Amino acid sequence: MKKVRDAAHKTGALLIFDEITSGWRLCDGGAHKVLGINPDIAVFAKAMSNGFPMAAVIGTKRTMRAAQDTFISSTYWTDRLGPAAAWLR
Repeated sequence: MKKVRDAAHKTGALLIFDEITSGWRLCDGGAHKVLGINPDIAVFAKAMSNGFPMAAVIGTKRTMRAAQDTFISSTYWTDRLGPAAAWLR
């Protein structure tokens, strides 16, 4: 798996794990914990709030810092149901 990340970085790309559906099915930390690789970004949703609209983005310091200088849109921003469902979990 490290070879995949190295190949991505060699071309100037980031390694992103989309764990929207897989969530924590493999382990509580996400697929990257099982695979033994830290992606530049991992995105989680649904599993963390019982299927209701809510998401979390985690990543390396460098990647998350760069994201501060961009505009990231989200369909969940104004939805309050997801956090309530996550709290009840």
